[in-house]
Amino acid sequence: MARRSSVRYFESRGAYYTQINGAQQHLATGPDDGPSGPTYKAAVAKFSELVNNLCDAHKPRAYTVGEIVVEFLGHIQGKRAPATVALRRKQLRAFAAVHGDRTAASLRHCDLSNFLSGRKAVPGRGRVRGAGLAANTVRGFYASLSACFRWASKPGVGLLASNPLAGFECPSKTSRGREAVLTPDQHSEVLRRTHPADRGLVVCLENTGARPGELLAASAAAWDDRQGALVYHEDATRGAGEFRHKGAGRGKTRVILFTGEALALVRGLVALYPTGPLFRTRRGKPISLRAVNKRFERTGQRCGIPGLTAYCYRHTLATRWLLAGRSVDQLAALLGNTPAVLREHYSHLLADVPSLRSELEDFRQAPEPRATGGGAFRVVG
Repeated sequence: MARRSSVRYFESRGAYYTQINGAQQHLATGPDDGPSGPTYKAAVAKFSELVNNLCDAHKPRAYTVGEIVVEFLGHIQGKRAPATVALRRKQLRAFAAVHGDRTAASLRHCDLSNFLSGRKAVPGRGRVRGAGLAANTVRGFYASLSACFRWASKPGVGLLASNPLAGFECPSKTSRGREAVLTPDQHSEVLRRTHPADRGLVVCLENTGARPGELLAASAAAWDDRQGALVYHEDATRGAGEFRHKGAGRGKTRVILFTGEALALVRGLVALYPTGPLFRTRRGKPISLRAVNKRFERTGQRCGIPGLTAYCYRHTLATRWLLAGRSVDQLAALLGNTPAVLREHYSHLLADVPSLRSELEDFRQAPEPRATGGGAFRVVG
């Protein structure tokens, strides 16, 4: 067992010494005048200084928010989808611009609340006093911060003892099933108002219910003509440079099926563009998601459809499918979701209202039970 450090006087050297971690340390030279003499007091003061420095050396360093953000962004680079990395970078850097110099352990929930309440609701410069973010955007900011601090507090990382923002109360998630659902007439009007060069993307969005980004990433290399589908592989089998779909990290392969006009259209694009993206601008260049969003916004204004987005077609397919009484599990496979996620977003469509009404009416029309001896009930015919 290691000897406990203490202040000791050595007559042969005429000085006080101590031993810390196996190394002898000189404290003070002079007579053995303890416990109240000046030499002894100087030795005790030096001993206290050495012990305190040793304790400070073993204390975990207090990392700042900015330092942890930099480390986390470096950690996820190449391990997450590029779009995810870009979103995390944007949100975390915005938070670090305000709280970057603070120690992460000192953060409180009110700091995040005040930060979010001061953010501008729409992209642009500056801030708008009193303007808040949409509920799902707030949840996204918290997801980025929580992912960062959870990683920093992992035992193998050790930058934080715990996530200081754990348990932050986010607003309720906005159900996507409540967003715009297009009628066949509205879809026809959107097609009529869309430039012929862009029509193919709209047709395929309506036909597949795919995420816009999934179609924009489509290439001949991802096309399986036998299935009539785009196939995006999981991380374990995904090739270098191939599109990483949303469920790739969970070991799922994404299959997007095409039918009818959309199937013929994609087959034509595969023949036309054996390399590079299938969906392109009128000048043959790749289409960005931002450009698609702007086009749908303008088309919605011309068609008189408020809030028209490319995602509306995904919600439209899901809504029509569920209203037709079809399987949630099959819809999840078509859309690349899990049944649990669909039940969360479209719970208002999943209740079998006619069946519930029938059961309620049968219950109301049944004879009233009558109490019998011993507290039991018997049904009176």
